[in-house]
Amino acid sequence: MIDSVSIVTSQSTSIRQGIDGIARNYNPGYDTGLQTLLLVMLLLVVFNFKHCRRLFSTLTDSLFVVRKQANVFEEHTANEARVMLLLVVQFCVYAGVLTMLHFNQSYPISNTEMLSTSFLTIGIVGIYYICQLVAYRVIGYVFTDPTSSQQWTKGFSASQVLLGFALLPLAFVALLYPTLSSTMIFIAAGLYAIFRIVFIYKGFRIFYNDFSSLLYFILYLCTLEIIPLIFVYRSVQTVFL
Repeated sequence: MIDSVSIVTSQSTSIRQGIDGIARNYNPGYDTGLQTLLLVMLLLVVFNFKHCRRLFSTLTDSLFVVRKQANVFEEHTANEARVMLLLVVQFCVYAGVLTMLHFNQSYPISNTEMLSTSFLTIGIVGIYYICQLVAYRVIGYVFTDPTSSQQWTKGFSASQVLLGFALLPLAFVALLYPTLSSTMIFIAAGLYAIFRIVFIYKGFRIFYNDFSSLLYFILYLCTLEIIPLIFVYRSVQTVFL
Protein backbone atom coordinates (compact mmCIF):
# COMPACT_ATOMS: atom_id res chain seq x y z
CA MET A 1 0.00 0.00 0.00
CA ILE A 2 2.81 2.36 0.89
CA ASP A 3 4.64 1.50 -2.33
CA SER A 4 1.58 2.26 -4.46
CA VAL A 5 1.12 5.60 -2.72
CA SER A 6 4.75 6.53 -3.31
CA ILE A 7 4.46 5.59 -6.99
CA VAL A 8 1.35 7.73 -7.43
CA THR A 9 3.05 10.59 -5.61
CA SER A 10 6.15 10.40 -7.81
CA GLN A 11 4.01 10.27 -10.97
CA SER A 12 1.99 13.31 -9.92
CA THR A 13 5.19 15.14 -9.10
CA SER A 14 6.66 14.38 -12.55
CA ILE A 15 3.43 15.54 -14.19
CA ARG A 16 3.57 18.85 -12.36
CA GLN A 17 7.23 19.36 -13.21
CA GLY A 18 6.89 18.33 -16.85
CA ILE A 19 9.61 17.12 -19.19
CA ASP A 20 12.57 19.19 -20.24
CA GLY A 21 12.04 20.45 -23.76
CA ILE A 22 14.51 20.10 -26.61
CA ALA A 23 15.47 23.38 -28.23
CA ARG A 24 14.69 23.57 -31.93
CA ASN A 25 17.71 24.28 -34.07
CA TYR A 26 17.34 27.69 -35.68
CA ASN A 27 18.01 28.16 -39.36
CA PRO A 28 17.65 31.22 -41.60
CA GLY A 29 14.59 29.72 -43.28
CA TYR A 30 12.58 30.41 -40.10
CA ASP A 31 13.17 34.15 -40.50
CA THR A 32 10.02 35.46 -42.15
CA GLY A 33 11.74 38.80 -42.74
CA LEU A 34 14.28 37.20 -45.09
CA GLN A 35 11.56 35.26 -46.88
CA THR A 36 9.54 38.46 -47.31
CA LEU A 37 12.58 40.30 -48.66
CA LEU A 38 13.24 37.68 -51.33
CA LEU A 39 9.57 37.42 -52.27
CA VAL A 40 9.19 41.21 -52.58
CA MET A 41 12.16 41.35 -54.96
CA LEU A 42 10.73 38.50 -57.01
CA LEU A 43 7.31 40.16 -57.26
CA LEU A 44 8.80 43.53 -58.22
CA VAL A 45 10.69 41.92 -61.08
CA VAL A 46 7.60 39.98 -62.23
CA PHE A 47 5.38 43.07 -62.20
CA ASN A 48 7.92 45.12 -64.18
CA PHE A 49 8.97 42.42 -66.62
CA LYS A 50 6.26 43.21 -69.16
CA HIS A 51 7.41 46.83 -69.60
CA CYS A 52 10.81 46.10 -71.10
CA ARG A 53 10.93 42.65 -72.62
CA ARG A 54 13.33 43.90 -75.26
CA LEU A 55 15.82 44.79 -72.53
CA PHE A 56 16.35 41.12 -71.72
CA SER A 57 17.06 40.28 -75.34
CA THR A 58 19.91 42.82 -75.39
CA LEU A 59 21.59 41.67 -72.17
CA THR A 60 23.36 38.78 -73.86
CA ASP A 61 24.62 41.04 -76.65
CA SER A 62 25.84 43.56 -74.07
CA LEU A 63 27.84 40.82 -72.36
CA PHE A 64 29.36 39.11 -75.40
CA VAL A 65 29.29 41.41 -78.44
CA VAL A 66 32.04 43.97 -79.16
CA ARG A 67 31.27 46.52 -81.88
CA LYS A 68 33.62 49.06 -83.38
CA GLN A 69 30.77 51.52 -83.74
CA ALA A 70 27.69 52.24 -81.66
CA ASN A 71 24.41 50.66 -82.75
CA VAL A 72 22.33 53.53 -84.18
CA PHE A 73 19.13 51.50 -83.75
CA GLU A 74 19.68 51.01 -80.04
CA GLU A 75 17.23 53.12 -78.09
CA HIS A 76 16.47 53.21 -74.39
CA THR A 77 13.40 54.40 -72.53
CA ALA A 78 12.84 55.54 -68.98
CA ASN A 79 11.08 52.24 -68.24
CA GLU A 80 14.14 50.30 -69.37
CA ALA A 81 16.41 52.35 -67.10
CA ARG A 82 14.05 51.75 -64.17
CA VAL A 83 13.90 48.01 -64.79
CA MET A 84 17.68 47.83 -65.23
CA LEU A 85 18.12 49.51 -61.86
CA LEU A 86 15.64 47.09 -60.31
CA LEU A 87 17.53 44.11 -61.75
CA VAL A 88 20.80 45.41 -60.34
CA VAL A 89 19.13 45.72 -56.93
CA GLN A 90 17.86 42.16 -57.36
CA PHE A 91 21.43 40.97 -57.90
CA CYS A 92 22.62 42.82 -54.80
CA VAL A 93 19.84 41.30 -52.67
CA TYR A 94 20.35 37.69 -53.72
CA ALA A 95 24.15 37.97 -53.68
CA GLY A 96 24.01 39.66 -50.26
CA VAL A 97 21.74 36.98 -48.77
CA LEU A 98 23.91 34.17 -50.12
CA THR A 99 26.99 35.91 -48.74
CA MET A 100 25.32 36.17 -45.34
CA LEU A 101 24.42 32.46 -45.42
CA HIS A 102 27.99 31.58 -46.33
CA PHE A 103 29.53 33.43 -43.41
CA ASN A 104 26.76 32.29 -41.08
CA GLN A 105 28.05 28.74 -41.49
CA SER A 106 31.44 29.67 -40.00
CA TYR A 107 30.33 32.50 -37.70
CA PRO A 108 26.75 31.71 -36.59
CA ILE A 109 24.62 34.70 -35.63
CA SER A 110 21.41 34.85 -33.64
CA ASN A 111 17.97 34.87 -35.25
CA THR A 112 17.41 38.47 -34.18
CA GLU A 113 20.51 39.55 -36.14
CA MET A 114 19.76 37.59 -39.31
CA LEU A 115 17.75 40.22 -41.18
CA SER A 116 19.87 43.21 -40.12
CA THR A 117 23.07 41.37 -41.06
CA SER A 118 21.57 40.53 -44.44
CA PHE A 119 20.93 44.22 -45.07
CA LEU A 120 24.58 44.92 -44.20
CA THR A 121 25.88 42.33 -46.66
CA ILE A 122 23.45 43.56 -49.32
CA GLY A 123 24.72 47.10 -48.76
CA ILE A 124 28.34 45.96 -49.08
CA VAL A 125 27.55 44.17 -52.35
CA GLY A 126 25.77 47.29 -53.62
CA ILE A 127 28.70 49.56 -52.72
CA TYR A 128 31.08 47.11 -54.39
CA TYR A 129 28.99 47.22 -57.57
CA ILE A 130 28.94 51.03 -57.64
CA CYS A 131 32.70 51.28 -57.02
CA GLN A 132 33.39 48.82 -59.83
CA LEU A 133 31.12 50.68 -62.23
CA VAL A 134 32.83 54.01 -61.46
CA ALA A 135 36.29 52.45 -61.83
CA TYR A 136 35.40 50.86 -65.18
CA ARG A 137 34.09 54.15 -66.51
CA VAL A 138 37.25 55.97 -65.48
CA ILE A 139 39.50 53.35 -67.07
CA GLY A 140 37.36 53.30 -70.21
CA TYR A 141 37.55 57.09 -70.44
CA VAL A 142 41.34 57.08 -70.09
CA PHE A 143 42.36 54.09 -72.19
CA THR A 144 39.77 53.74 -74.95
CA ASP A 145 37.16 55.57 -76.99
CA PRO A 146 33.67 56.45 -75.67
CA THR A 147 31.94 53.71 -77.70
CA SER A 148 34.20 50.93 -76.40
CA SER A 149 34.00 52.32 -72.89
CA GLN A 150 30.20 52.28 -73.00
CA GLN A 151 30.18 48.71 -74.32
CA TRP A 152 32.51 47.65 -71.51
CA THR A 153 30.40 49.15 -68.73
CA LYS A 154 27.21 47.77 -70.29
CA GLY A 155 28.83 44.36 -70.36
CA PHE A 156 29.60 44.66 -66.67
CA SER A 157 26.02 45.61 -65.77
CA ALA A 158 24.65 42.85 -68.00
CA SER A 159 26.88 40.27 -66.29
CA GLN A 160 25.58 41.28 -62.87
CA VAL A 161 21.94 41.33 -63.97
CA LEU A 162 22.14 37.89 -65.61
CA LEU A 163 23.97 36.58 -62.57
CA GLY A 164 21.17 37.95 -60.40
CA PHE A 165 18.65 35.79 -62.27
CA ALA A 166 20.87 32.76 -61.83
CA LEU A 167 21.20 33.42 -58.09
CA LEU A 168 17.43 33.76 -57.58
CA PRO A 169 16.59 30.03 -57.21
CA LEU A 170 19.85 29.37 -55.36
CA ALA A 171 19.01 31.96 -52.70
CA PHE A 172 15.54 30.53 -52.12
CA VAL A 173 16.78 26.94 -51.88
CA ALA A 174 19.68 27.88 -49.58
CA LEU A 175 17.32 29.81 -47.31
CA LEU A 176 14.50 27.27 -47.11
CA TYR A 177 16.60 24.07 -47.13
CA PRO A 178 19.64 24.61 -44.87
CA THR A 179 21.03 21.15 -45.64
CA LEU A 180 21.53 22.26 -49.25
CA SER A 181 22.91 25.67 -48.32
CA SER A 182 26.57 24.73 -48.84
CA THR A 183 25.82 23.26 -52.26
CA MET A 184 23.86 26.33 -53.38
CA ILE A 185 26.62 28.67 -52.19
CA PHE A 186 29.24 26.60 -54.02
CA ILE A 187 27.19 26.76 -57.23
CA ALA A 188 26.71 30.53 -56.76
CA ALA A 189 30.47 31.02 -56.39
CA GLY A 190 31.06 29.02 -59.55
CA LEU A 191 28.50 31.06 -61.49
CA TYR A 192 30.09 34.29 -60.23
CA ALA A 193 33.48 33.11 -61.47
CA ILE A 194 32.05 32.16 -64.89
CA PHE A 195 30.33 35.52 -65.40
CA ARG A 196 33.48 37.38 -64.30
CA ILE A 197 35.60 35.41 -66.76
CA VAL A 198 33.18 36.22 -69.59
CA PHE A 199 33.25 39.91 -68.67
CA ILE A 200 37.04 39.95 -68.34
CA TYR A 201 37.34 38.31 -71.75
CA LYS A 202 35.18 41.05 -73.25
CA GLY A 203 37.46 43.65 -71.68
CA PHE A 204 40.47 41.86 -73.14
CA ARG A 205 38.92 42.03 -76.62
CA ILE A 206 38.28 45.76 -76.18
CA PHE A 207 41.62 46.82 -74.73
CA TYR A 208 44.11 44.44 -76.34
CA ASN A 209 46.08 46.15 -79.11
CA ASP A 210 49.54 44.56 -79.01
CA PHE A 211 51.74 42.43 -76.76
CA SER A 212 52.74 45.39 -74.59
CA SER A 213 49.12 45.95 -73.58
CA LEU A 214 49.22 42.62 -71.69
CA LEU A 215 51.14 44.36 -68.88
CA TYR A 216 48.33 46.90 -68.42
CA PHE A 217 45.77 44.11 -68.55
CA ILE A 218 47.56 42.18 -65.80
CA LEU A 219 47.67 45.33 -63.69
CA TYR A 220 43.96 45.77 -64.29
CA LEU A 221 43.26 42.22 -63.11
CA CYS A 222 45.19 42.73 -59.89
CA THR A 223 43.86 46.22 -59.21
CA LEU A 224 40.15 45.78 -60.01
CA GLU A 225 39.38 42.07 -60.08
CA ILE A 226 41.45 40.47 -57.32
CA ILE A 227 42.43 42.94 -54.59
CA PRO A 228 38.98 44.62 -54.25
CA LEU A 229 37.27 41.22 -54.04
CA ILE A 230 39.59 40.18 -51.20
CA PHE A 231 38.93 43.49 -49.45
CA VAL A 232 35.15 43.00 -49.75
CA TYR A 233 35.46 39.45 -48.40
CA ARG A 234 37.39 40.71 -45.38
CA SER A 235 34.91 43.54 -44.88
CA VAL A 236 31.98 41.14 -44.73
CA GLN A 237 33.94 38.86 -42.43
CA THR A 238 34.40 41.67 -39.90
CA VAL A 239 30.61 42.01 -39.71
CA PHE A 240 30.40 38.47 -38.30
CA LEU A 241 33.40 38.66 -35.96
